[in-house]
Amino acid sequence: MMRQIVTETVLGYIFWSLFQGLGPMIWFYPLNELEISGYEAFCLLWLSPIIAFFGTIFNLIQSKLGLACLRVGMLLCIGSFQAPSTLSRLEVLAVGNGLAMLVLVSTLWSKSQQQRM
Repeated sequence: MMRQIVTETVLGYIFWSLFQGLGPMIWFYPLNELEISGYEAFCLLWLSPIIAFFGTIFNLIQSKLGLACLRVGMLLCIGSFQAPSTLSRLEVLAVGNGLAMLVLVSTLWSKSQQQRM
């Protein structure tokens, strides 16, 4: 029980760190370094759950291996602040947000009631 609480706390922290980091990264850095040139399109990654409507992709993210890969990808994308340039930071953070949204979809529509809680 305690392990599940710690795991969900860490995963929640990672999710919200990625989710809250993309907005400021899109609007703050382009104004200072990248200039305004369409980087707002990275917000479309928040709509990545749309691809989960396809049956094979949904079954893939519902599997234990698929969910584990998504979570590991989220964890790696937290390190976006270590990227050498502002653009690469933005790209890594955006990919992390896309993965986080897929994990959210997988969790909300899971067949296991324990997973949804």
